[in-house]
Amino acid sequence: MGSVAIFGWMLVLIVLVFAGFMAVIQVKKWAARDEEAGENFSLSDLRRLQKAGKLSTEEYEKARAALVAEAQRTQPKPPPAPQRKTSDGFIPPPPAI
Repeated sequence: MGSVAIFGWMLVLIVLVFAGFMAVIQVKKWAARDEEAGENFSLSDLRRLQKAGKLSTEEYEKARAALVAEAQRTQPKPPPAPQRKTSDGFIPPPPAI
């Protein structure tokens, strides 16, 4: 009966470790989802809050300016235009737009 009891307790321990591992994974997913929700704030969210009366016009303008500045800061810069050389080594100016 001793070996059966040990086997039973080992099985219980394995199940508890597995359940703990799964709980940690779920908590990490939940925490990551909460962090992502804060990053996805949009102008439409600001407009909705202002229309609902939860933001004053001044608060809306400040938040809008911060959101636009952050979007401009994180927007990737376009690569520089390739420079063309003629046969004599001259680099012509870029075409006017």
